[in-house]
Amino acid sequence: MALLYNILIEIAEIVYIFAIAIAMDILVERQKISNSTARKAIHLWMGGLIVFWFLFSTQYAQLLFIIPIAIFISIMLSALYKRGPHTKIIKFVKMDNLYEIIYGPLIFMTMFIVFTIIAFRSIAGVAALCAVVFGDGVAPIAGKYACNHYHNGKKSVEGSLAFFIASLISTFVFVSLLLPGGFTVRISKITVLASVAGAVVEGITPGNFDNLAIPIAVWLIFLLALAF
Repeated sequence: MALLYNILIEIAEIVYIFAIAIAMDILVERQKISNSTARKAIHLWMGGLIVFWFLFSTQYAQLLFIIPIAIFISIMLSALYKRGPHTKIIKFVKMDNLYEIIYGPLIFMTMFIVFTIIAFRSIAGVAALCAVVFGDGVAPIAGKYACNHYHNGKKSVEGSLAFFIASLISTFVFVSLLLPGGFTVRISKITVLASVAGAVVEGITPGNFDNLAIPIAVWLIFLLALAF
């Protein structure tokens, strides 16, 4: 029964990842939504993958979790290799060159693999992924309606505030649901500090590098704070 259960969870994760990608691809092709809207929807949707961290009931849980993500990344890289760097890889990925593809969606998805290896089922790991998924996902949405811009007009105070709130709330929700009892007063304070740090990093990091910088910064804040 345990084997069947884990196989079903693996299938569910694969469906979860590819269903949203296919759905957004179809909507973009039919011009129902824009490329940016599709990418943002996928960005936020992938936050649900955190739940799959806690669903596998085997010692190979990390490996099973990583496999669907690795397949997704491999498909994007394969499409990139076959079509060339100046062709749209997937319709919702409106990219024109190799560097934007690598520093954007691929780094974002790779972060799930990295933190599955170094911070699996930990509060720090959950917080890091919540920050890059929900914090970084909500910030540009709020930024569209912002009045107070900085960093050459590319970032905004409103966006940074939205990042902080989204990161804080999502971390609280996921930790409370997936790690019962894990959200202590001390962890609450660290989460606030880490969310602030994530917002600052998002505000000063150029381009798609924030997908790399944000989760690492939040994770390091947790490690340092828990060490003292």
